[in-house]
Amino acid sequence: MTGKRANDVQYGGDHYQVPIQPWDYIIANGIGYAEGTAIKYLSRWKRKGGLQDLYKARHFLDKLIEVEEEKEKQHAVPDPDAFKLPEEILDADTHRSIRWK
Repeated sequence: MTGKRANDVQYGGDHYQVPIQPWDYIIANGIGYAEGTAIKYLSRWKRKGGLQDLYKARHFLDKLIEVEEEKEKQHAVPDPDAFKLPEEILDADTHRSIRWK
């Protein structure tokens, strides 16, 4: 490094010349990769990538939603009715109805 603070240097443009650097906000709030990358693109879209940056932000949000939906599925509480035995079954040999309770 050149002795300057990272916030004092920007490579490849000036699209992050804002009062609060996105990476400072992301780090200070313990925000994860997908959320942080979406924030990065949302913070710069008007100054750099335009609509393409909005699509990129949405792409990262879509991935985050997929991951969180999968976690919910894996930790979902099973429906207790799904494990109930039927009150009546058909005997395969006699074809008579068998009831229990």
